[in-house]
Amino acid sequence: MPTQFQRAYGLTFNFFAFRKPNSESVIIGGDGENSARWTRVLTGRAAKILWYQLGLTLFPARFETISPKFHTVPYRSSSQPSITSELQLEKLPSGFIEITGSNGELHWCAQFDVTHGERLWDELDIILGEDAEQANDDNIDTVISLD
Repeated sequence: MPTQFQRAYGLTFNFFAFRKPNSESVIIGGDGENSARWTRVLTGRAAKILWYQLGLTLFPARFETISPKFHTVPYRSSSQPSITSELQLEKLPSGFIEITGSNGELHWCAQFDVTHGERLWDELDIILGEDAEQANDDNIDTVISLD
């Protein structure tokens, strides 16, 4: 991911996440610097990767034994504007966590503390837990590895 971002939301509080209606996409957002509310749309796959990376960062002992396998989710074209298909998480020397995302053209970033990261993880866990329940109901057992 680049170091120059078209959207830098700064230190973010009050994270939220919810499923986009009639879609596999997930909307995340929060209150950035100067209380400016922001949102980004993630592909279902990107949301699962974010959930896993947050888990590794926030709960390393709990996640060291979890294999990063998820039910198959289709890739979305990276040429679709405003839909994040790639992201990374990095623990900064300041103790904050930075998420960087991209749709192939637009690059964005936001930083947050552990407390707000846990809130985002909880929101994603609820959404993705609903996905797992639905997948079990549908007897879907195809998985992909994120390695």
